[in-house]
Amino acid sequence: MVDLETFFKEHGVDDHSVISRSSLSDVEANRVSGLLPSFRSIIVMGKEMPAALFDVESKTMSHNLLQIEKHMDEVAFKLCDLLRRYGNRAVAIPTFLPLEIKEGRIKGLLSLKHAAARGGMGELGENTLLITERFGNRLCLSGILVDKEYPSSKHVSTASCMHCKRCVAACPAGAISSEGVDSLRCINVTNLMPSAARPFFKAVVRSGIGSGHVASFVNGMSFGEMTCSKCVTVCPFFDKIRG
Repeated sequence: MVDLETFFKEHGVDDHSVISRSSLSDVEANRVSGLLPSFRSIIVMGKEMPAALFDVESKTMSHNLLQIEKHMDEVAFKLCDLLRRYGNRAVAIPTFLPLEIKEGRIKGLLSLKHAAARGGMGELGENTLLITERFGNRLCLSGILVDKEYPSSKHVSTASCMHCKRCVAACPAGAISSEGVDSLRCINVTNLMPSAARPFFKAVVRSGIGSGHVASFVNGMSFGEMTCSKCVTVCPFFDKIRG
């Protein structure tokens, strides 16, 4: 069996959690099994995004954050390769993809934030970001599915969203509400397409018509500059421990 603690220490992973398939509901397990039918464990990995990265202009910030995301994706693929050498089947879950269209919203097939919270790494805040005691809301996540049963994490998170609504008030697009984040309003998503195409794209997603084709289009998009990070930086947990 792969020693996860040693592997993560050698590859610069700051925190991780393991979620057993048996701890998921049938609905949750069936949804995830579309990626790997035989999966037994979900392993979520996190690396801190230093607060100082958010102090610079958007292009530089986006470039630096993208490097962290690429690193975490590479770590996930390396872990999968290692597990396969031990005879296991494993599939890497990229930082943002794959996505699907469901109930008029863009959602991940496997929410790494929800999985991390289930594993005790933290709690989801009003802005749906993962809040952790050690790293605040600045963890970049990646993950894998593996067909081997690993012991579930015994994390006990003490971080808890204050429900101060600062993120709700700060969002310039009004994308955050009690129902979560409407990605079709988020500036970082809408800026990925020409302004003339945005109303049509939103209408198609909301209607659910051709959702499979729309999901394929979204999964093929290149994520560019992060022009807004207010929901991250206004959170009281953002600067709790400045890295």
